Amino acid sequence: MRRKLPILMIALLLVVHTFLGVTVPQVSAAADQENAEQMPVVENGQEATETSDEPDALEAGEAPDSSDLSEESNLTEDPASADLVADPEQPEETESSDPADSDEVQDTNELEEQPAQNVNILTKLILTGADGALIDSVQNPGHRIQADEAIQLKYDWELPNNTYKSGDTFTFNLPEQFVIYTDIDEPLATENGQNEVGRFTVDRQGKVVLTFNDYVENHSNVTGTLQIQTEFSTEIVKGSTEVTIVTPIKGGEQTVVIQIAPQAAPALEKRGKVDATDSNSINWTLDVNKELDSFSRGMITDPTPEGLQLQKESIRVYHLQVNGDGSTVLREPLDASEYAVETLDSDKGFKLHWNKESINTAYRIEYSTQMVDQSAQYTNTAVLSGDDIEETSASATVNVKRGALLSKSVAKYDPISQTISWTVGYNLGMYIYHRRVPS
Repeated sequence: MRRKLPILMIALLLVVHTFLGVTVPQVSAAADQENAEQMPVVENGQEATETSDEPDALEAGEAPDSSDLSEESNLTEDPASADLVADPEQPEETESSDPADSDEVQDTNELEEQPAQNVNILTKLILTGADGALIDSVQNPGHRIQADEAIQLKYDWELPNNTYKSGDTFTFNLPEQFVIYTDIDEPLATENGQNEVGRFTVDRQGKVVLTFNDYVENHSNVTGTLQIQTEFSTEIVKGSTEVTIVTPIKGGEQTVVIQIAPQAAPALEKRGKVDATDSNSINWTLDVNKELDSFSRGMITDPTPEGLQLQKESIRVYHLQVNGDGSTVLREPLDASEYAVETLDSDKGFKLHWNKESINTAYRIEYSTQMVDQSAQYTNTAVLSGDDIEETSASATVNVKRGALLSKSVAKYDPISQTISWTVGYNLGMYIYHRRVPS
């Protein structure tokens, strides 16, 4: 009877739950409290619980009370009770009332619903010159274009399926190195040129807008090529002959390096002038390969004329930047390991050769000579030679303005005292002479 009482209590609580909505945890808590009151308190392990009687009886071969089993079975199989038993492994689902959570879900949905027009549809940029040759120093090395040559920009584009509709647009800007003189408004066609899919415009600021028609709604895998004729801006022509074009495309960026042919220039140029601080010294300059040709085993031979003495320690070699308009910019000096200098007999000139096998850039060589006689003019000639290049010479003449060896003039006259002041100039031309020693 004592065992049946908790069971009857649980059944009674389930009936109450049906009418009043008492939760299962409350039922379980009530049953647990009732069992706790029926259970004896174990102290020092001397008191035995009544729940151990039944296993002992089973071990002794006694059958449990069938009425107890029946009541327990009915309680377990009760559908209402089964619905109320919570799965301990399944977390209880609750609806969040936090507005931040709903906003986050809304923002996520908005991201997912962003139009695919924001995705770059350009896949490649191809540049060709007026002769149709590919312009790319990597894929077509050694090819140079003229600074004022017309250039074709060919953009390959590809639409994602089921995204663009009639009236949708895609906008991008031409590279800043190019200039557009006239607004453009032309049809936009598919890759094979047979189907018109819209129009494209280009303004004089280089803004390109593609506008699509309903063809893109009824066809998939729509691709095409957009062609624009342009040329370099004046600012670019004034700059370096190596121009780097970076274009954003689908999946990243594409880089194309363009080599501009500089204005025609001799393979070797030479000039000289008297040093501003030492009138007995002449500074010489050699500009090599300003047309940026490629040749191997390059060598400069520069004999020193009579009346001059080479200052070997003054020889320097620099990188020379050649711009599209032919102007030059002196760059950093070459490391001494990149070239070798050999002096001619009695320091009557030098030979300079580059240590690398071939060169295709421009250089500047600077050096000084000391005047050792009283000549009024000096002419210096250098020669450029090498494989795959015709031997070329360049000369420069420096005129030296010398003053008189001895001069005399009136500096001042005082009419009151009738006194004249004289000025005597000696060796105003900085002549070099040797003192004659009496015998």
